[in-house]
Amino acid sequence: MVAASCIHCGLPVAGADERFCCSGCATAYRLLHDGGLAEFYRLRDATATGPGRQAGEDPAADAFDGSAFRAAWARPLGGGDELIAWYLEGLHCPACVWLVEQLPRLLPGVRWARLDLGTAQLRVAYDPAHAGPGAQARLLARLGYRARPFRADAVLAALTAEHRALLMRVAVAAASAVGAMHLTATLTAGEITGDLDPGWQSGFAWGAILVALPGCLWAASSLHRGALVALRARRWSVDLAASLAILLALAGSAALAASGSLASYADAAAMFAALLLTARLAVVQARRRVARAAGGLTHLLPLTARRLQDGIATEVAIQALTAGEVVEVGEGAIVPGDGTVVSGTAAIDIAVLTGEPRPIAVTAGSTVAAGAICRHGNVSIRLSAVGADTRLAGILAAALPTGHGTAAEWQSDTTLRWFAPLTLGLAAAAALAWGWHDGWTRGAEIALAVIVAACPCAIGLAAPLTQALAAAAAARRGLLIRDPAVLARISSVRHVVCDKTGTLTRGRMQVVEAQLPSELRGAVLGVAERSGHPAAQAVSAHLRAAGAVAVPPTTWRELSGQGVLAGHDGHDLRLGGQRLTGIEPGDQGRSRVGVLADGAPVGWFDLDDQLRPEARDLVATWRRAGARIHIASGDHQAAVRQKAGELGIEPADAYGGLSPEDKAALVGRLRAEGGVAAVGDGVNDAAMLAAADVAVGVSGGLEAALDRCHAFCARPDEAGPRELWLGAARTRQAIARMLWISAVYNLLAIAGAAAGLFGPLVCAIAMPLSSLTVVAMALRCDPFPTAQPTSS
Repeated sequence: MVAASCIHCGLPVAGADERFCCSGCATAYRLLHDGGLAEFYRLRDATATGPGRQAGEDPAADAFDGSAFRAAWARPLGGGDELIAWYLEGLHCPACVWLVEQLPRLLPGVRWARLDLGTAQLRVAYDPAHAGPGAQARLLARLGYRARPFRADAVLAALTAEHRALLMRVAVAAASAVGAMHLTATLTAGEITGDLDPGWQSGFAWGAILVALPGCLWAASSLHRGALVALRARRWSVDLAASLAILLALAGSAALAASGSLASYADAAAMFAALLLTARLAVVQARRRVARAAGGLTHLLPLTARRLQDGIATEVAIQALTAGEVVEVGEGAIVPGDGTVVSGTAAIDIAVLTGEPRPIAVTAGSTVAAGAICRHGNVSIRLSAVGADTRLAGILAAALPTGHGTAAEWQSDTTLRWFAPLTLGLAAAAALAWGWHDGWTRGAEIALAVIVAACPCAIGLAAPLTQALAAAAAARRGLLIRDPAVLARISSVRHVVCDKTGTLTRGRMQVVEAQLPSELRGAVLGVAERSGHPAAQAVSAHLRAAGAVAVPPTTWRELSGQGVLAGHDGHDLRLGGQRLTGIEPGDQGRSRVGVLADGAPVGWFDLDDQLRPEARDLVATWRRAGARIHIASGDHQAAVRQKAGELGIEPADAYGGLSPEDKAALVGRLRAEGGVAAVGDGVNDAAMLAAADVAVGVSGGLEAALDRCHAFCARPDEAGPRELWLGAARTRQAIARMLWISAVYNLLAIAGAAAGLFGPLVCAIAMPLSSLTVVAMALRCDPFPTAQPTSS
């Protein structure tokens, strides 16, 4: 006897008459039905093919179960959840995006799923106790997508294999089309001259169909599989439109051949399949280009390294290094891989990874990571990981572009929803109109031409492909765009809130005037040097230059955006701004760091921080984009307003003395007036960045940027935000141009087909060409050129 199952979760129930395994499932079932979400069960059942290993499942999915796989590929999130990145094979259009992002509805325990069509990367947040990687891979296989862990080198290999396989299908489809066209041309010539034997007429007609079958069925099998998935989900897709056109053309040709007609559409069907697959081949090639660049930010690693063998150093390409080898890293060199110092001492800069502004001292036994820079000294390092296995590679893999659909992409996806009934209605109307006057054979021909002409491939490709290529181009320029949708959202930004120190200024403060008793210099130095804040570092540098020797504090605590509280020999020391010390700044608009001892003012340091050379160009770019610029800083009001005046920013838009919470609140208030972009440090400005519609990190380290920024500038200069705005504008213009061209192309083709000007063969050739045109335009578009124009 087969055990009864819960109609919500599928687990066994206590008795044969029971419908639910627990009260929770019963409540969830009622909530789904009462909320109008009963479609959940239809979608779930459409993808479930029964117990055991079924057709459409992935045999490798079982290997994804278990803690070892999760430890290697998943990243922990808060609350016990995890995040994993998959590479999906079989993606074609925004309808695929919609279907895959239904994972939270199809698999309980999945928190959210976000798919980037350009890179084929699916990021899934999930509860490992209920929706592990194996369960995700099995469900995706039933939906028609093969999932593999996402890593740049593996993705490139998979794309290369996909490119090869697709190339073979294109060749078969093209051969079928040419053969069918040859036979159809013979039929047409015979009809014109009237000298073709009737017996041969039937042979040529059926021969054209047989020759077209390999291209229409085997070569186009991916289209037919995608159409089945769309039908199960009751969803119109490009695959469904293409499959319908091909099968109708074959069926119509067979009906005509059986009736003795000389007309045939088999050649048009095969040509349509060949050209559509050629367009997809171009898309795969474009994605290979994205994958090559997306693993990118190659400037973070050296091209070569000095490998030590038998005491002799040899310069080799870093690709030749293997784990276990020893490399020599001298002053100014970049560490080529993760490893352990075996000899020597050095000061290593790890800012690119963690945002730590000060170099750290390393000696024998210290661990170092790829991408760190040796500022002083010389060390020998035994490598433990190289290439894709390094910590830096893991960070970059997690930081590859991910999105939740851009405005343009979702607009095109929405268009597809009403496109289907409108197209089918128009095709039916054209068939009736032409059939009534010129016969039903002519009506069927016109209807087929309309369906082929209406295939919306190019509309679906324009936004995701262009944005993925733009993100890849940005990576080559040192701009890490985690969410390509940010390129669209920038257009709606009406306010830009930026930090002052390190964003508009150089972030290298210098003490220009100071007052402090000599007996306190050592204690203040001991307090200041433990802080990574630029102001504290400036105080430390000034005191060291004056000959002070640091005296470590007994207690030490830093208040974000305010300063440091410390204990020293039973005395309380405070080092910080006016909010912490109460010491007011001077009259010259400089930043002042005050010093309190046991609550009494004992000294101060006046600091200045010069504007970056590119700061004026950056502000001018924001203004040309129609944004109002605000400076939000923890520095005192006079210093902030002085820098605002130098940049031409209104004094009312210069906010000083703000805590991190105050900055976030400012962003929240401005969002009521329109989109807000925040530009600042990925660590210290985390709250402000999290509250913004567009978050751009300009310092603070890659790891911090992963969770807090939509885009991150990983370059030593700070021209990145300006390039991001300019590149976003170019990307939007390119997408708008492609969508207009595609829409006009489709409308003209549909009108011409309905009017009888274009037959199925002409439409079969013309429509895939529009996709090829979009791909070519996307590949030619370079929104982030090497040479960036400057403002006048």
